[in-house]
Amino acid sequence: MAKTASPSSSWSMWIAVAAALCALSLRYLSRENLVRDAQFYQPLPNLSLPPTMRSGSVTVRHSKATLLQVADAQGPSPDEPVDMAYHTSYAPDNPECSPKKHVLLIHGTGFNKDTFFWTKDTLQKTGHEGVASVLSPQLLVQSIVDRLHASEPGICVTAIDLRGHGNSSVTAGPWSVRLLAADVAEALQLIHGQEVKVHAYGHSVGFGIVLDIAFHYPQLLWSASGGGFLPDMSANNGWLAWIFSRAPVVNALGMELNGAVGGGSISLSTPAAFITELFRFVQLRGHLYTAQSWLHYNQIDQVSTMKVPVLWLHPIRDDLCDFTMEKVQRQFNQLPTANGNKLIVYNVSGDEDHCYNYLDPDKYFGDVIDFVKSKL
Repeated sequence: MAKTASPSSSWSMWIAVAAALCALSLRYLSRENLVRDAQFYQPLPNLSLPPTMRSGSVTVRHSKATLLQVADAQGPSPDEPVDMAYHTSYAPDNPECSPKKHVLLIHGTGFNKDTFFWTKDTLQKTGHEGVASVLSPQLLVQSIVDRLHASEPGICVTAIDLRGHGNSSVTAGPWSVRLLAADVAEALQLIHGQEVKVHAYGHSVGFGIVLDIAFHYPQLLWSASGGGFLPDMSANNGWLAWIFSRAPVVNALGMELNGAVGGGSISLSTPAAFITELFRFVQLRGHLYTAQSWLHYNQIDQVSTMKVPVLWLHPIRDDLCDFTMEKVQRQFNQLPTANGNKLIVYNVSGDEDHCYNYLDPDKYFGDVIDFVKSKL
């Protein structure tokens, strides 16, 4: 007598069939997006830097002990050197630069160091109409770096491409936020020497990197500023971040659709195409490994021992990334009050979102400079 399949075994069979179909679909889409990404990707626009700026690259090599120390639940990164690209106007012997007014700029996932130097005018002249169209009108002819240089005598800047972004090299994964912070800390010292000290600013994962440098390399910082990240990312609503950092999903979407999904999910006041246009300049592996680095970051135990002053900048609709006011306030309140920390909440229109720093750079970076000046 034939046996009748149990309901549980029938469900298991259909789940297995659905999973197989999803896997085949993702594999097909991944192949299609290899072609699409090759057409979508663009090299960084040629910059016309001020004569005071110089550009270069340094090679960072971490010891195996460091790689183990900065590893997260994914395991340590392979023992592989990384070339870190930079622009800087700082030089110790430059009379126009004050060592106490040296500002370090760290970009977010999918961005690059050049975004701090872009203007609508120069992007249009180099044929990059798409990204020019989504920049703030405030960036017509004066870049963020131009604003910083003009804001206070003695200010000089250094901007560094994260591993896998801009002109820095892409290495094998996995990466952790602590690894990316160790990269920047080492690169900064290779560029400027062991005695270098900066006011570090970071956006999104860049702020996570700045916080981690403040936790573990405080001798390098006068102050830390930025927003769009939490010392405890496990407090974030991680299921969407988890889904859109899985290699099959990221590969299937490709960078164009990853940008569209990301931009559409976090944009209110920022143009929805902003993230998509920025993602033209990052390779898929760099985005993938960086996106996976967020999920396991938790240094909340270090917050109460922070040794440098922190400026925390919070656009009110960063709750779209689950950086709610309650979470930000709770984690900010754990910082030592003696450091002279400051929390600024942007809530004028109620639509200030994750990329507000690029929408209203006059206000946003004006607050950064005011904080720097208050710590001199």
